[in-house]
Amino acid sequence: KGSIYIEEDDLDIEDVKFLRELFTHKDEAKKLVKTRKILPKEKDILAFIRYGEGKKVLFLANLSEKEVLLDLAFKVMDYKDYEYLAGSITRRTLYRTTLLRPYEAVAFINCK
Repeated sequence: KGSIYIEEDDLDIEDVKFLRELFTHKDEAKKLVKTRKILPKEKDILAFIRYGEGKKVLFLANLSEKEVLLDLAFKVMDYKDYEYLAGSITRRTLYRTTLLRPYEAVAFINCK
């Protein structure tokens, strides 16, 4: 329910591709009416699950300039059921512990 302001000069071609990929899923995301924050105490991590109509989307973003290792074991119990949806750097697989690179954002979908 908030906005993120991004300076155009701060974007590279991979960022633009990632944002375009996210926008292609905008209409589907509107159907995911509930949100659950995960890792709320991590100040450099934005992590939440949007869900509804039998689908869930997990969004993870590292807002810092250092790598961050996330332990999702007790936050996302069904992590094995998620598939890659979109990412700012490269295609990823979700593991129980997931390393996010500096300023990396990635989204996974679970339709099971």
